[in-house]
Amino acid sequence: MHLDIDVADIHAQADRLTALGAQRVTGDTVHEHGTTWLLMADPEGNEFCVCDRGQPDSDTLGANQ
Repeated sequence: MHLDIDVADIHAQADRLTALGAQRVTGDTVHEHGTTWLLMADPEGNEFCVCDRGQPDSDTLGANQ
């Protein structure tokens, strides 16, 4: 199982989770397909993403929408 946690401020949430023992797996955020995320791991090494889906990119919408 892989969790995605949707938040309003990725960096603020990542800082809060780091203070609680999580680690950043990726150094910077990734933006792809209308989603921005940061890969993190809990103290036991379980990976999860902190995400900000925001508004969908035009490439993620159907051509006739």
